[in-house]
Amino acid sequence: MFTAYMWVYPWDLVDEGIEEALDRIQEMGASGICLATVYHSIEHLRMHEALAGRPRTYRHSGAAYFQPDAAKYAGTRIHPIVAEWPESGNPLADIAEACAARGIGLRSWTVCCHNSEMVRRRPETAVRTIFGDINPTWMCPLNPDVGEYLRALVEDLSSNYPFEAVELESPAFNAARHYHTHAKMGLEPGPLERFLLSLCFCESCRQRARDADVDIDQVVGVVQGQLETWFAEARPSDVPIDALLDRKPSVRRFVQWRTHCVSEVIRGMKSTCRCELILYAESDVAGSGLDLAEVSGDISGAVGTCYSKTGPVGTESIERTARWLGQALGGLDRASIGLMTYPPAAPDGPSLARQVHRVADLGAGTVHLYHYGIMPDVCLTWTRQALRKPRRES
Repeated sequence: MFTAYMWVYPWDLVDEGIEEALDRIQEMGASGICLATVYHSIEHLRMHEALAGRPRTYRHSGAAYFQPDAAKYAGTRIHPIVAEWPESGNPLADIAEACAARGIGLRSWTVCCHNSEMVRRRPETAVRTIFGDINPTWMCPLNPDVGEYLRALVEDLSSNYPFEAVELESPAFNAARHYHTHAKMGLEPGPLERFLLSLCFCESCRQRARDADVDIDQVVGVVQGQLETWFAEARPSDVPIDALLDRKPSVRRFVQWRTHCVSEVIRGMKSTCRCELILYAESDVAGSGLDLAEVSGDISGAVGTCYSKTGPVGTESIERTARWLGQALGGLDRASIGLMTYPPAAPDGPSLARQVHRVADLGAGTVHLYHYGIMPDVCLTWTRQALRKPRRES
């Protein structure tokens, strides 16, 4: 059976009215919602007519949007940072009750390591570059305190709320650096430089690598030397990432080692999860450390996003994403493809319909739709039209 899940922010549901917003989502043909329970820093412009007369911009640093069960974090040094919105109550419990009453599926959309507020409060957990600089938006997944926190977080959400699945975003490294400030670089990095700058050399990574007999000192020398050459020559290298890894086995060993470590982090979260566990997949395995094929047997499914900020998403892009997911998961029955529901990725209703129909025709079990709070009202109609055919046929 083909299903469709809509990504949703809790503040939109509460401000528009939980029942009224869920009515609109169900009328579009969605099988369920993926509700943000822990989210990164955001400034969100809201366009729905239902919010007329209310603030149209929502801003908050990285936070949890539920009331944590303190007992779950008794043995951890990191606890969720609860949003000031709302100041009281537990909107997650209210939303869960409303979903259960109308039979709409509920999943937890949980952002793991991408949290600038957590790094601000706990800088020792941050990813660090080869130069020792902090990534202010990302916690290192190999930091033991971060691992304990993530396991407790998944246990809390899956034990105390009726989620059918916990969906994990950013449980690994940051392959494509996020900047929350005006980034200034005199040189434009190439693929190799971006990769090398993304590697984490925090104390946890260094010590754990040494314990695993990875020659971390040699890795440091190679990475720093390559970047210093870029600075000196004022042009990016034309050496492909795989070619460098072939030429420098110590770096390849480091990359492989940390990928296996990330897999263990995922398995740790699986061990505390009381419902299905779904991953947001990363195609850049070397940069993220997340190898979907390696953890395929430990998860219930995966979501591969097929986004575009520059133009329409074509069917060939969807097919490419489907092939990659199918190979990693051993088929598409546990796969979902995430689509944007608004321009320019979906410039009009017929374009969105073609995209959704292609996902269904390829045999993916689910489509994820991004995103209720971001799409203008006209796109609600496009989404309803796009889901009509696959919903009828399934």
